[in-house]
Amino acid sequence: MIDPISSPKCFSAFNSSMRIREQEIDAPCKVKAASVIGAGLGALGSAYLLARRQSKLSNKAVNMFGLKYNEPELIGVALASIAGGLGLGGLVDDKKHFSIKVKEAVHQTIANVLAPLLLIGGLNKIYDKYQIKKFPQFAENKGIKKVANETIKMLPRLGLATIGVLGGVWLGTLLSNKLTGLEGTKKERHIKPVDFIYHPDDFAAAVAIADKKGVLQKFVSKVIPPIFMLHGYDTGTRR
Repeated sequence: MIDPISSPKCFSAFNSSMRIREQEIDAPCKVKAASVIGAGLGALGSAYLLARRQSKLSNKAVNMFGLKYNEPELIGVALASIAGGLGLGGLVDDKKHFSIKVKEAVHQTIANVLAPLLLIGGLNKIYDKYQIKKFPQFAENKGIKKVANETIKMLPRLGLATIGVLGGVWLGTLLSNKLTGLEGTKKERHIKPVDFIYHPDDFAAAVAIADKKGVLQKFVSKVIPPIFMLHGYDTGTRR
């Protein structure tokens, strides 16, 4: 649960929107600031490098908020955010908290990144072999109706993506507890149904993976770099 926000605490608005997840928020202002900067440098820097590579292939201008993502790119941006948050957050925080930040980095990597994204990707590959060929469509295929047509085609993939997020976070949390030695202890991470509301990063990634033609991905890609900063911020401020 998030602690009541009091006036002496900094980044209160940022905390209220980003730290809803079940974590302590007692990190001092300098750690929160460093974690934001580190996560931003990681996620946005990774997206920029990816944008440069894609711009060379397409002969278009560099646009880090108009990327085409698949599983490796999404994982790369997320891991860069985690590394940045761990690096700067750990650098300015007391050394005694670094080990828990490392455990949080492991949890974020497995439960919130690798497990759900790889499961979503795997389910989509299976669907590619047995996909539904015909869908009801609007006759006119322009503007909003074009987006609606593509959304209708994507509904099965979005359903698989939802399964991937739910199953991946659950399985990843079990594995994370084992790897970090928290299984069976009072600090063991538990997944509750309400927790899945707080995974906008995974659902944004799910849309990016599910949308093969990129009609919806062009909207989602604008928020993926900043929203993936959640991983790094949670890692850097963990105590």
